[in-house]
Amino acid sequence: MSVYQCEICLNKKRSVKFKSGRLNICQWCVTKINKNTVSPRVLVDNELRNIKQVVRENVLSEIEDGLFELNLSEGFEPEKPLRVNEHRLRSNAETLTAKKEGVLKYIYRSVVDDSERQKEIHETFNNLQKDENLRYSSCYTAYLKELKQFNEKKESYINNKMISIEALADQTIREWLEGLRCNKLCNTQNDIILKAYFRGLINAEQELVERLSPEDMKPYREQILKQDDCSCRICKRSKIELHIHHIIFLECYGTHNPRNLITLCHPCHNALHENKVTRNLPLKRGLKTGGEFVAVDIKTTGFSNEDEILKITAVKFYKGKPSNKFSALIKTKSPISDLIADVLGVTQSMIDRSPEIEYVFPRFLSFIENHKLVVHNKVYCLRFLNRYSGNNFQNKAVDTMELSREKMPYIENHKLKTLTYYFRINLDFSEVGKTYFDATAIGFIYIYSLRITKKMVREKQFLTKG
Repeated sequence: MSVYQCEICLNKKRSVKFKSGRLNICQWCVTKINKNTVSPRVLVDNELRNIKQVVRENVLSEIEDGLFELNLSEGFEPEKPLRVNEHRLRSNAETLTAKKEGVLKYIYRSVVDDSERQKEIHETFNNLQKDENLRYSSCYTAYLKELKQFNEKKESYINNKMISIEALADQTIREWLEGLRCNKLCNTQNDIILKAYFRGLINAEQELVERLSPEDMKPYREQILKQDDCSCRICKRSKIELHIHHIIFLECYGTHNPRNLITLCHPCHNALHENKVTRNLPLKRGLKTGGEFVAVDIKTTGFSNEDEILKITAVKFYKGKPSNKFSALIKTKSPISDLIADVLGVTQSMIDRSPEIEYVFPRFLSFIENHKLVVHNKVYCLRFLNRYSGNNFQNKAVDTMELSREKMPYIENHKLKTLTYYFRINLDFSEVGKTYFDATAIGFIYIYSLRITKKMVREKQFLTKG
């Protein structure tokens, strides 16, 4: 690692703001950490829970594949034997009786006296029925034995796999924590916060640390000044008034750890405190955010009126940022096609284990309340929402497809993927998740579309590639 590379994000393109023998960190990471509102303890607990959930899902998937291999290697689950019905036994009894009595006797008995013949048929039928009962009893006993052996092997395989969940989860957690403690590239804001916590820059429970008195601060001051060669670590000036600065502010849950302390001159120190929180995005104050709304994305089994909702996702936005999420797979009455399964990344077994629409839809309505909905292709979405609400869906809906056609009539098409590219919406999968990606993108497309002015449309400023 380069001497002047940020130790938190490890991004070589960002210049290091604070350089000392204890810590090198860029202003981008400092801003991210100072703006954080979630304690590292909560982040660690959430990450551990997510890791265990992912490991469990992977093991359950392996169990399903392994059971199929078990069927192939051991033979499929034994089939239950079937009884021969009475109609077939009586027909066999009549055939055997006719063979014994011959043609003339058969004709005589059929015309003159049929009672003895029926008596012989009845005796033959009883004998055949006894033989059939003995055969079925023997086959059923063998079937129960084979079924017991198969179920024992199946249960043993499942138990062995389930035992491995905890071991795999512990190993994955250890690797994740070791990566954060070591020089591993940070991809998300959560990784940055946790890496700062492991380096002692912030406390675990997000509690405010009291500022030390001048007497208590004196040992820290002498130690830091000596390590920093009694010079400002930004402008390198030494013959000037020097201060000990907290890189992560105490008001933002910073600590008195020596790594979080650095020597600065009076001008540099004042400049940082005058711009305590800086923006990492080139956004101006007063930009439109769309207020409070819910971005909704609906996946269906098709486009006709007979098709069903397969998945419904909603992300609630407040002041331009996602604030709450809702998502549910829905059990359909008919099996899904291979194309739909590939596009959505789901399997028929996942759909079969999901709740029905009668359970999901009331919870979806409770989540959106009376908020404004933002959808992509309003006609398509409202058709399904109206159907399942009994044509009583009251929420106002805004269509990002119509809005983009109004604001940008000349682009090649107005598909969700195209608008995501043009607005340069780069969502982090580890933070947003694949499940909520489309709904979150719809929300940001709506916000950015509101910000487009006539001047921007003429000059095409928002399409300039950075």
